[in-house]
Amino acid sequence: MSYKILKLDEFLCLDHSYLSVSDNCYYLREYTARAGYAHSPTNQLISNFKKPLNRKGKADWGYKDGAINEVANNFIEALNGLKFEDFTLVPIPPSKAKDHPEYDDRMSQAIRKLCEEYGGQMSELILCNESKQASHTIAEGEPRPNQFQIAQNLKLDENEIKNLRRNIILFDDVVTTGAHFKACKQIIMERLPNKQIVGLFLARTIRV
Repeated sequence: MSYKILKLDEFLCLDHSYLSVSDNCYYLREYTARAGYAHSPTNQLISNFKKPLNRKGKADWGYKDGAINEVANNFIEALNGLKFEDFTLVPIPPSKAKDHPEYDDRMSQAIRKLCEEYGGQMSELILCNESKQASHTIAEGEPRPNQFQIAQNLKLDENEIKNLRRNIILFDDVVTTGAHFKACKQIIMERLPNKQIVGLFLARTIRV
């Protein structure tokens, strides 16, 4: 099944408290919160895509590899026709720093496949200073970090800045509040105010 790019308009942004229509964010699918992996194909895909690294080598690990390929293919189909020479594709970083044993570069892997298909440019521009708890593992009702707390734990890779193109697409798997996107956009704009930034998410969170 092919998924088209859909805009988070002024009405949909009401579901994502940090976002406004001026943030230029888009999505492909809908993920139903707290419904379990069996609820929908998207929920199953996200569950497998986020499968923790401690499952590596176990019987179910192949589902993660398959999910990375499916995510890449979703983006490949959706972005057919994009002028890739005008964009740098940047993954929103995972919760763990690169030196942490649970560091998961799943989105980077998917974007690399996308770039291989179209000759695009990927940059791991944004890095975490310290490893934190992943937001999707925080219990319902427990406080989540806000945009500014997240931004304080992020930095730009100086080696990546010089090669960036004017337009940047920030990629993430699921957008819930939009705090991570806004934090990443914030630190880029503070340093590189002339960049044009767009968000693209595999799925947006809905609640039923």
